[in-house]
Amino acid sequence: MEYWLKIWGVITYENWHYWGSFIIQLVILSIVYILLLFFQKQLKLEGIEK
Repeated sequence: MEYWLKIWGVITYENWHYWGSFIIQLVILSIVYILLLFFQKQLKLEGIEK
C-alpha cells in the first residue's frame, strides 16, 4: 500500500526504497509472532489455557 501511495504522490519520501519498508514490516511482524509464541508458552506453564 505504501508503494502505491508513493506512486500516486499521496506521500513523498526522499531517497525512499519500498523494499526497505517491506523488510521493516516483515521484521516487526516476526518479532510480534515470536513474542506471541513466548507468552502462550508462559501462560501454558502457569496453567492458563486458551
